[in-house]
Amino acid sequence: MNPQIIRDLVRLRNHNHSMNEIAKRLALSTSTVKRYIDRAKTLGLTWDELKAITDSELGTLFRFSTESEQNSQNLDWSSIYAQSRGKKGLTLKQLWQRYCDPSELSYSGFCKQFKQFKENLPPELHELSLTMNWDPGEVVMIDYAGTKIPIKDPKTGAFREVNVFVGVLAYSGLTFCIATERQTRQDWLDAIITMLDFFEGTPQYLYLDNSTSLVLKADKYSPRICDELLSLCDYYGCVAYAVAPGKPKYKATVEGAVRLVTDRIIYPLRKRTFFSLETLNAEMRKLLLEHNRRPFSERVQETRLSVFEDERSFLTELPAIRFERTMIVKTLKVQRDYVVRYQNRRYSVPYQYVGRSVRIIIFPYRKLLQCFDLDSGEKIAEHQLRDDGPRTVMAYEHMPSQHRFVLMTADELLERIGRGGPNTALFAKRIVNGLTKREAVRLLRGLHNHQQKFGLAVLEQCCAEVLQRLNPSYSELLNILDKRDVESKQTITRPIKHGGRIEIKTSNNIRGINYYKQRSEQNRESKHE
Repeated sequence: MNPQIIRDLVRLRNHNHSMNEIAKRLALSTSTVKRYIDRAKTLGLTWDELKAITDSELGTLFRFSTESEQNSQNLDWSSIYAQSRGKKGLTLKQLWQRYCDPSELSYSGFCKQFKQFKENLPPELHELSLTMNWDPGEVVMIDYAGTKIPIKDPKTGAFREVNVFVGVLAYSGLTFCIATERQTRQDWLDAIITMLDFFEGTPQYLYLDNSTSLVLKADKYSPRICDELLSLCDYYGCVAYAVAPGKPKYKATVEGAVRLVTDRIIYPLRKRTFFSLETLNAEMRKLLLEHNRRPFSERVQETRLSVFEDERSFLTELPAIRFERTMIVKTLKVQRDYVVRYQNRRYSVPYQYVGRSVRIIIFPYRKLLQCFDLDSGEKIAEHQLRDDGPRTVMAYEHMPSQHRFVLMTADELLERIGRGGPNTALFAKRIVNGLTKREAVRLLRGLHNHQQKFGLAVLEQCCAEVLQRLNPSYSELLNILDKRDVESKQTITRPIKHGGRIEIKTSNNIRGINYYKQRSEQNRESKHE
C-alpha cells in the first residue's frame, strides 16, 4: 500500500475516527483498515514515530504475507472490475492501492493484467463507447473529483478535506480545476464563474451531472435546474444542460479529465501539507498549466493549449461585470415614457430605447440597478434602487430636449434665456420679480419661445429698447416684437441681374400680379356668358 495512505490511515485513527469513517475517506475496505491499524498497535508505533519513518521502512514494517498480495494472479479481478464500473470517482490507482502491495505488483503491471482480464470477457460484457465530435466553443463539462485533498489548520493541527472542481472544454480538452471547501450550490457557482474567467469566454452549453446542489429534480427529458444557475447561464449567454440520470458516458470527456486531474494534480498535492485553500489553489494552478501544456498521448504534436488557441475565437466574450450570486438578471421592454419597471418603481433609460428590450441587472446588496444594450452589451443607465420617495426615478440626460424644457425650473430658464445677451438677462429677471414659481416659469417659457422665433439678436435689441422705458413690462416687449414682425413682412428681397438683390417695400394696398390675373379670368367668364 502507498506509504502516504498508511500515514493518513494511522493519523485519522489517532484523531479518533472510526474504522468505517477511515475506510470511506480513503476508499478502502473496513477489513483493510483494521488490518493496518492492528499492525501499528502490534509494532507499538506512535503517530510522531510514524511520521519520522521513511517510505521504504514503512513499506517493510507494514508488508503482509497474505496470499492475495503475494500472488497477483490470484487477485479477484471480477470484483475489481465490478468496483471500477460501479463506484463513482474510484480510480484504478485506488484499486491497486487497495488490493496490491506495491513491492509485489507495480501499478503498470496491475493495469496491464486488468486490461488482459477485460479483453478476455465474453462479448456481451464488453464496454462499448461512442465517440462524440464536438464543435469549437460548443460545450464545457463540469464535475467534482472523487478524491479530496487535506488541509491542515495551522492553529489546531487538525486536518479537513477539501473538494476539487473540474471543468473541461469538450473540443480542445483545455482543463480547469480549483479546490473548494465543500460542494454547496455557492461552491459550484463560484467555481463555474472562476472557470469561465480562466477560459476568457463562454461556450454554448454547460454540461453537468444531476448534483442536488444544482438540479432540483433529475429527469431524462425535462430536468429542473435551480434558478441561480439559470440566472448565471442567462447572464453569460450559455445553456445549462443536465445529462440524463445514470448516464455518465454522456459526459465522458469530463470523466476522463477528472481521472487525469486526479493522477497528475490531486495525488501529487496530497503528498504535501497545505495550511490554506489559497495556497493549495496557487500550487494547483502550476500543475494545471503543466497538464494543459503536456502533449496528447496520441497526438504528440498537439497540446490542450495549442488546440484551445483555435477554439478561443468561438467562445462568447465575457461581460464587463463579473456575475454575483445575488445578482438578478432580467430582460425588460422600455415603456413609452422611456422607463423600465422593477418592484413598483420606474427607472429611466435613454429615450432612444423606447419600444426596445434591454437587459437589467439588479445588485440587491448594493441597492444598484444597471441597464445594458442587448446587442452591444454597453451600459446605458444606472440607478440606485429606491424603496421610498418618488415612484419614478428619472435621469435628466435620458430625456428628449422638449421634455427637459417642460421640467425646467425658473432659475434654469433664467440661465438659458440669459445666454442671449445682457439686456435679455436683465429684462427676464425684472419681469419675474415678485412672481410665484409657477407664474415665473410660465412667463419665462413665453420669453424663451420668442427668443426661438425671432432669434437671439432681435430679442436682445428689443429688450434693450424696452428697458429704456419708465416701466418695462412683458406686454411692452410684445408690442415691440409685433411691430418688428409687421415690418419684416412688408419688406421682401428679390434677386436682380449680375447676382445682386433689392429690398422691396410691400403694402396691403398694393395690387399684385395675382389680383390682375384674377380680374382677367373674371372678365373672360363674363364675356362667355
